[in-house]
Amino acid sequence: MNAGFWREAGVGFALSLCGALVHFVLAPIFGTADSLRAVVLLVAGGYGLLLFPVLQVRVGRIVLAVLWMSLALMLAVFDPGLVFWIGGQLGFFWLVRSLYRHDGLIAAALDAGLCVLALSAALAVASHTHSLFLSLWSLLLVQALCFAVPGRRASAQHSTDDPHAGDRFDQAHRSAEAALRRLSTGAG
Repeated sequence: MNAGFWREAGVGFALSLCGALVHFVLAPIFGTADSLRAVVLLVAGGYGLLLFPVLQVRVGRIVLAVLWMSLALMLAVFDPGLVFWIGGQLGFFWLVRSLYRHDGLIAAALDAGLCVLALSAALAVASHTHSLFLSLWSLLLVQALCFAVPGRRASAQHSTDDPHAGDRFDQAHRSAEAALRRLSTGAG
């Protein structure tokens, strides 16, 4: 396994532990159902914050944050079952990974399959053990396998390795236009 998997597995362990502790604290105060929904949002928010640097998201960070908050608000307003809360978050992060990491439909479909497998594993663990920690851990551990799905090809990565490459071209273009303007106004 590569370093990306182990990093995601560690993040999954930490988020699972935090989620279980938050549920332990909030369940007596707000009830089990509301506490579980809060844990889903907390874990998804933490996962999103840790996913953006890994995917090297440079464009659209604010849009993604607003979309995630809109999803969270819609889930809170319509209040579907807990499986839909988890599925909605998994679907959102699948879409983010598909847009920022994968080149084609096959890689995106494999990632979607991992999301379905992760949800299935979490539900199976929850029904057999009744442990929130183990359920979250199994979900996030299977999600860590998304780094086994091939990412962007090397040629696509080389074109985005230098975020200022387009900026340098634009700057050179503006400098050339300014020089032409100076020449044309000085000559005329």
